[in-house]
Amino acid sequence: MQCYPAPSPKRWPQRLEPLIQAVRDAGVQDATIFHFPDAYEMTGEGREPWSTYVDLLVGEINKAAGDKDRPLLLFGHSRGAAPATCVAYRLGTRVKKVYIAACGAMKAHEPTGWELLSQRFKEGGDRDLLKWFSSIQPGNLLLRRTAFETSPREFEEQTTSSKMMADMLHVMRSQYRDAMYPDPDRDFGCMPVPIMALSPLHDESCQPEHCQDWELLTSAGFQLETVDAGHMDCLMPQQEEISIPADVESESPLLPQGGAMIWIARALAKVQALQHSKGKCELFEKICKDFQQFLH
Repeated sequence: MQCYPAPSPKRWPQRLEPLIQAVRDAGVQDATIFHFPDAYEMTGEGREPWSTYVDLLVGEINKAAGDKDRPLLLFGHSRGAAPATCVAYRLGTRVKKVYIAACGAMKAHEPTGWELLSQRFKEGGDRDLLKWFSSIQPGNLLLRRTAFETSPREFEEQTTSSKMMADMLHVMRSQYRDAMYPDPDRDFGCMPVPIMALSPLHDESCQPEHCQDWELLTSAGFQLETVDAGHMDCLMPQQEEISIPADVESESPLLPQGGAMIWIARALAKVQALQHSKGKCELFEKICKDFQQFLH
């Protein structure tokens, strides 16, 4: 199982660890994460260097697999769909299936969304980058405030004084604005590899109708699935709803007096229980169930 994450090579290995563990538990012997060009110190822009990046990925895959003929399953999330698709196009039937999450369809002979984003971001500034990134992480209130609500002076201060913001902007510039991207006439097209596209229903940019045209890139079968999640959190195990522990009652001598304080204490107990519960990830479950067909 080869995984292509998005967007930051420093953070996504941790984010994808639950998926890696899930596919191992489901019977896949080896699972490996690959990254975007900047993680391999590739700095070119535009369409031309993309094929060299795919060459590099194929070499890394063969090295990890230990055999250039070993069958593969590929997974790509968001922009990771681009390298996953292009590697599958390059390797053909060696790839048993491509799983694509949270990405509208790429179309042969048309500029990809990543090319259009790069052009758009070059016309704007850093605030446009953060506004777009905030749109796919609606729960990140700090990011939203910085992108939408700060004055020009506050924006400059926050993006220079905060290491987190500075690192985020660096990643956004290198992976989205000053980026390389596939040549739609050279690097991908219809291929003899099955595709499963997974649409997170809380992501307005990746609704089922945006993902349906992935079927045009395969001659070997297409599935469209949905998950009840957003763009980023579709990769995160969701905590299951549980009842408040029976011993947390309003008459408990351990709770403070007063209705408001009792409610807060009960809510805190529930949060603590949730933090120690093990949730399930709908996306992981659908992928792991599907690829069982290739393990026998």
